[in-house]
Amino acid sequence: YMKTCRDKLASWIGNIVENESSKREYFMVDKVPRTHCPQDLFTALNHQFTIATQQLRGTPFVSVIGMILEAMDLFKSLLETHIVENCGEFDDEYFCAMLNSCYDVSQKLKEKSDAILDQPDLYRISDADITNLENQFDDRICLFTNLGKHCAVLLAHKIFNDVLRENVFAVMWSDAYLKRTPDENEEMRSLVLTLSEFFDDFKQWIEEAYFYWEMVKGAVHIITDEYIACIVSKKPNMDSERLAQYARADIKVLDEFFGNDEQFGDIKKLWHTKSKILDAIPGALECELGFFDSIAKPLFANNDKLVKYIRSLRKKKEKKDKQEMAASAIEDEDEQEQRKNKTIKKFKQLITNK
Repeated sequence: YMKTCRDKLASWIGNIVENESSKREYFMVDKVPRTHCPQDLFTALNHQFTIATQQLRGTPFVSVIGMILEAMDLFKSLLETHIVENCGEFDDEYFCAMLNSCYDVSQKLKEKSDAILDQPDLYRISDADITNLENQFDDRICLFTNLGKHCAVLLAHKIFNDVLRENVFAVMWSDAYLKRTPDENEEMRSLVLTLSEFFDDFKQWIEEAYFYWEMVKGAVHIITDEYIACIVSKKPNMDSERLAQYARADIKVLDEFFGNDEQFGDIKKLWHTKSKILDAIPGALECELGFFDSIAKPLFANNDKLVKYIRSLRKKKEKKDKQEMAASAIEDEDEQEQRKNKTIKKFKQLITNK
């Protein structure tokens, strides 16, 4: 019986995901996109749940419930493959619908878990089996919650690949970019305007706020990492202080956007960490001799190439600073000599007068 059920469930689940992969359909419920996938899945599973809850007790009951939960592993694996391999082609609404489907599955599993574990005496299950089933349900709920998080991060990558890579980061640090003054560059303003439009849509389309904020966090990681990678790959040919001016102008726009606590209070801690890294770039580029290590410290952990590039730019600055310090020292010596000569002259005049 168990083998037959496993084979049937595997076949049904394979068909459900294959159908989902080929059709990629979604429908709207209260302006939230959804797919038929969770409903199709539990239509297939509910027959086995019904047999277990109405006809089985004790060890056979626990075994069948465990078999059903094991089938969820196959569904998760096939669904994840569908998402990862095809997400670059998804419409934004369908992508959000798939994310919502992960949440729907986790919630339906929680409902099943509560219904069973709230009345263990009815199903004659031992304390050990209760713990076993609790762990199995929790593992599968976490499985689909984590898949939803993965979807959220993939959605952030899709925004970057579809819009930001070519329209913003490909232009940044180009000749055209550097011909304009730092305040004239519109790339970062275009970036935050684009993100704002996407975020407004996704906030409405993603049902569970937790997954929305995971998408926003993903976007923050991608943008800060890509900004640093862009500097390292293009290596703008300019003095360190001028580069610092461009970087500071870009970072200011990002900070005004993500640092808005009213809009992004849920990621305040993450943005604080990322902004410290970004702020260290212009600081390290233009700081005085002797202060580099302390100011550039936030960059040392995972940005070796950036630190190396900044050090190379600073060589000219440090040479210039040393020359200016030497010239200033010579001027000071000249001034001291002049003051000394004046003092001696006055002293001689005083002696003569006496």
